Order: sequence, then structure tokens, then C-alpha cells
Amino acid sequence: MLVGIASLVMLLDQWSKYRAVETLTGAFALEEATTVGEKLEVFFQKKKLERIRTKPVVVHPDHFQLRYVENPGAAWGMLGGLDDKVRIPFFYVVSILAIAFLTVVFSRVRREQRLLALAFSLILGGALGNFMDRLVRGYVIDFIDWHWRYQSHWPTFNIADVAISLGMAGLILEGIFGTRIRRVDEPSLERRAVDDETMAESRREPGAHDEREAHFEEDDVEGQGRRRTREFVA
Repeated sequence: MLVGIASLVMLLDQWSKYRAVETLTGAFALEEATTVGEKLEVFFQKKKLERIRTKPVVVHPDHFQLRYVENPGAAWGMLGGLDDKVRIPFFYVVSILAIAFLTVVFSRVRREQRLLALAFSLILGGALGNFMDRLVRGYVIDFIDWHWRYQSHWPTFNIADVAISLGMAGLILEGIFGTRIRRVDEPSLERRAVDDETMAESRREPGAHDEREAHFEEDDVEGQGRRRTREFVA
């Protein structure tokens, strides 16, 4: 589940950024790239495309548009002003550590914790998508621009950021509701553990049940003999 969903999120994120370069910049036209192979070559090799970006695509005139932006920092552009010699290696290390941490934590998720597994898969897929950007270009491509009549703008983001946000929301829901569900299930789980232990003991001692039944039959025969002796004496 982790690999499948995370891979799907990463591919969807990279495809959306490819489309952003295709429709929101003049990179393909400038390089005269017409085939898919040529466009992919431009997409992965050409950098610093903000200077040739085209007009934004307006989805809703008062709230939503698609606009090409290059984010050298973290979320909301944090640490984007650092020198490239410090910033790029720093984000490499942070991204690798985050991906390794998510992988280790996911391996400890129980099978019944489906929401938790889905949340970690979304976060990992988003982290991989943005890490690929940093690895190839040194910055992250953002293009989703929410605003209030062009006066107040939410920081531009991308599909990877959406996946990470949904994953974080899943972790919060798991923390709130998952604990309650586990508390309700604890008695049944304890009973199941006791039953499993009893079955395991019976399997380890296959003749124990027959010996107990033979012992009960012997006690019953002895009791009947005593009753007959008392009746004869009387």
C-alpha cells in the first residue's frame, strides 16, 4: 500500500509540474520541443524558467489561478534566501531523513490502522515529489495560486503539498478517533489473545484432553462403587 500510493502521488505530482511548464512557460516553444521525448528533456534539464513564464491561467477571477513559480525554500518559501551552497545540501539531507523516517514508521503500522497507513503513504509520496524537484533543479515548482481578488495570496503550492497536507490531516484524525476505536476493541483483543493461548497449549499437549476425560471417568466409576457398597451394607 505504501509503495503503490506513494508512487502514484509522486507520478501525479511530476505530471502536473510537466503540464505547468508546458502551459505556464514558453520553455517548450523556445527550445522548439514538439515530441514527448523532447519536451521531457526540456522539463528535466532547463532551469530558471520564471523569466519566460506566460500569463496565468485564470480558473476563478476572484479566487483561483494557475501561475508558474519556483520555490527554492521549504513551505511558504522559508529558508529560500539562503546561499545555494548551504540551501541545496541542507534540503537534500532533510528530505532524505524525512523519507527514511516515514518508511521506518510505516513499517510499524498495524494492519487495522488503514487511515494511518494511507496518511503516511500520502506524506511520503508528496515528499518524494518535491525531493525529485530539488534533486533535478535545486528548487520546487509551484503553480496553484489561491487569492482574494488579487489582494491577498495564499502561498503558491503544488500537488505534492496537497498530498502532504491531506496526510497530516489523516494523522490528526487517527490521533483523535483511532485511540477511541482501539479502546473499544481492547477487551475483544484480550479475549482473542486468551483463546489463542489456550489453543496453543492444547496443540503443544495433544494427549492432555484425553487424559482429563479418562480421569473423570475413573472418578465416576469409583463414586458409583462407593454408593453400591453403602446400599449393600444398609
